[in-house]
Amino acid sequence: MTLEWAPVLADRLHLVEGLAAPDFATAEAPEVLARLEQWDAPVRGYAAPDVELQELSIPGPRGPVAARVYRPRGATPAHTFMWVHGGGFVFGDLDMPEADAVSREVCARGNVVVSVDYRKAVAGAHHPICLDDVYAAWTWLSQDSAGFPGTRTLGGASAGANLVAAAAQRARDEGAAVPASLLLIYPAVHAVMPAGSREFQAVLTQVPARLTFPPALMEALHTNYVGGNQTAIPYAWPGDGDLSGFPRTLILNCEYDSLRASGERLAEDLYAVGCDVTCVLEHGVPHGHLNIPGLPSALHSIEVMADFIEQA
Repeated sequence: MTLEWAPVLADRLHLVEGLAAPDFATAEAPEVLARLEQWDAPVRGYAAPDVELQELSIPGPRGPVAARVYRPRGATPAHTFMWVHGGGFVFGDLDMPEADAVSREVCARGNVVVSVDYRKAVAGAHHPICLDDVYAAWTWLSQDSAGFPGTRTLGGASAGANLVAAAAQRARDEGAAVPASLLLIYPAVHAVMPAGSREFQAVLTQVPARLTFPPALMEALHTNYVGGNQTAIPYAWPGDGDLSGFPRTLILNCEYDSLRASGERLAEDLYAVGCDVTCVLEHGVPHGHLNIPGLPSALHSIEVMADFIEQA
């Protein structure tokens, strides 16, 4: 079986081939970090859109929640989109490409974007510390009309997709505003990752180990997030919870992503309870492709996201 990688990534595969799968507990060697930096480097010639920026501090239960507002220059935005980056609940910030470059691109397509950071599950902190910040930001944004036009949509990537799905569930249960639309990009929303089909497992054997998420890594990340091997924790794993009453939802999965089965299972379960759900597969890319600025596949995914927001 030969995998058909996106052209830019095909040219970069040598950077990750031969590297071991990520290990949550082990620091990376400098030479590995250098190769990974080249893997994630912006595509040659790419320049992120120039938009207006505003640093924002949103009240939260544990103190201010950092956020950044992106507004298009010389255009009247039609919608407001709150975006939450991933990072396994322990990494990431407002400057990482998955946060900043994505926000700029969605903004340039005619939207106000509010990119939200959150406290991480580090130094003994566990769920719901991340979710509390995201939920506080969502409830604040949904109630504040000053400078935030149109419908309010909510989206996130990877662990961020987990957090925004959980925030939507919590808003539904607590009688708060539910987002007009929900965008879940390569989501990880189950306590135990679904295995997927045999065909999918065969594909994964051809993906370089460095780009995969083996069970030991996922168990370590999940145990760190919740503080133990527990599964029945409210809102920790939205894919395992009550999916009724979800807003219209976009799920975008990556073809060569170990976590793709989680997004596909969620799409099936949302459809089963009557949710208006659209499931899209971005071909030729692994998990986290939005972290490579200017990658054509990432820009295509952002077009899909912007179109979905526009239809809210």
